[in-house]
Amino acid sequence: AEYRVPTKAQWDGVLANNTITNMGTFNNSPTNYGAGKKFGDQLMLPAAGYRDSGSGALSGRGIGGFYWSSTGEDDDEDYTAWYLGFGSSGANTGGFDRTIGLSVRCVAE
Repeated sequence: AEYRVPTKAQWDGVLANNTITNMGTFNNSPTNYGAGKKFGDQLMLPAAGYRDSGSGALSGRGIGGFYWSSTGEDDDEDYTAWYLGFGSSGANTGGFDRTIGLSVRCVAE
């Protein structure tokens, strides 16, 4: 099978068509590997945090998860892309500068 990064429309579909539940305990710690969100019965995304674009420092592990899409935010902005993000109280899609280190969750074609 071939793998690719989901599109923004696919992440929007994950949000719209699944029951979303918290897993583990959401607290900010570089060693909190148990927190995350479950989307439906088959997808669990860890609250892995992100890497700062300037220093590369890890931020937000255990309190948030951010997963790139393959979709640019708009045609005029080459440096931004859409992501799926979540914290303990919700989940959404949004746009970030591509220099920020977000997680990638590939899907099989």
